[in-house]
Order: sequence, then C-alpha cells, then structure tokens
Amino acid sequence: MNDGRIDRDGLDVVECVDTCFDEGQCNLLHEMDMNNFQRLKFHLENDGWFVGWALGYDQSDGWINIPIKFPETHPLSGKVIDPDKVLFNHRQDCENFVEEEEFPPEMPEGLSDENEKKWYCEVFDKWLDDCSTQRRILQCNEMLSSPFCFSNSKNGLRNLISVLPYIDECGCRWDWNKKSDTRILISWR
Repeated sequence: MNDGRIDRDGLDVVECVDTCFDEGQCNLLHEMDMNNFQRLKFHLENDGWFVGWALGYDQSDGWINIPIKFPETHPLSGKVIDPDKVLFNHRQDCENFVEEEEFPPEMPEGLSDENEKKWYCEVFDKWLDDCSTQRRILQCNEMLSSPFCFSNSKNGLRNLISVLPYIDECGCRWDWNKKSDTRILISWR
C-alpha cells in the first residue's frame, strides 16, 4: 500500500471519476452528468468504500497500490481505508494496445523457479518498459464494463453482497457467482 496516487511503476494512477468532481464533492445537478459507473462510485464512496480505477498492472499490484488513507477527493478524506470495503480494477482490465502485436512475450515452458524469476526480471520487465508508451489506459467513459477486485475475506464478501442493490439502483448490471474466488463484472451502459 502507499499514501500517494503514483503506483510503483512511477505512472500516475488516474481515478476515473476525479475528472467529474469539483474538489472531490458532487452535488445532485452534477450527478446527472455522470455515467452509471461514476454514479455507482459516488454512492459507494459516500458509504465508506474505496473505489479505484486502473490500480497497478495486475490484481496483486493493485492491492499494493491502494492508499492507506482515503485521498483528499474522497468524502472520508484522511480516514484509514477498510480493506474489506475496497473495489478496484487494474490496468490489464483497462489497457488499450495501440498495435495488436504488442502482447507480452510468452515465458518458455519448463524453466526452474530461479530461471523463471530471471526471465520475468530480464524479459517481461523490459517489455513493459519498451511498450509503455504504446499502451493507453481507457477511462470509464470509454468502456462498457470491467471486472473488479474485492477483498475475499468473509467481511469483504458480505460487504460486496450488501451493495449489489446499489449497483442495480445506479443503472449498472453485475455478473458474479457471489463467491470469493471470482471477480465481479460490472457493466454500466
């Protein structure tokens, strides 16, 4: 976890909804301009949730990039985030590759653990560095849906199930088996 809004790769973590809030607050007139995901984010945040967009490269990296305290733009600014009330997607969910052939190299089969780590550090990390300018993170107004990560603890599961009506009320749809071993897919158009 970190305190800022820069992930460990040094890239800005863009909060999808920040662009539609004036100084972190939203009034009812402004809410009319939001898409359904932005509306859902607003309501969840007012219920004490942290909702992140494109946090980290993958799920593990996303958990590392959740701030310890709510950012200034959040209704609970400065308070400690409850990890059981976290909902986020990561960059792999939101990436748009400029060129179709820009996919990560495949790891050779049969590598020892040591050689696998070496390959990851030398080949995969270099690929990330080389192609980072060719990738773009789509924002929520450019997408129709995304899978989201949540805490798979008993409380995290209970909390997410309890806000499923919010998802529906905000005009979004969800697809999920209500189990902690799968991510929830939320659609907003």
